[in-house]
Amino acid sequence: MRASFLRLLSRRLAAAAPGLAGVVVVTFCLMRALPGDPAAYFAGNAATKEAIEQVRVKLGLDKSLPEQFVSYVRDLARANLGQSVTTGQPVRGTVVGDGGRTCLRPRLAAIGPWGARS
Repeated sequence: MRASFLRLLSRRLAAAAPGLAGVVVVTFCLMRALPGDPAAYFAGNAATKEAIEQVRVKLGLDKSLPEQFVSYVRDLARANLGQSVTTGQPVRGTVVGDGGRTCLRPRLAAIGPWGARS
């Protein structure tokens, strides 16, 4: 029983890997294709060129695209989702703390109308 479950789990994970890799590549490319300079946005309207450059270094935008991609994948693997732009708090804490209810509701709704009540 356990061996068949592990075999099924490994097949499902192997089947999901190409789709997950595609999502990672597409999200990385879309974030880099946005118009404007993210460093200037994060630094603020009244930021000096030096402040913008400091933000660029902090965000890793001074590196080449392949280096940025490797860093992006490494951070995803470590569940390091960065800092919130609005609160300055780690995003991981927000997702783990508040996301539980958000993730639970669709699962309960999938059970049926009796599972969505709360």
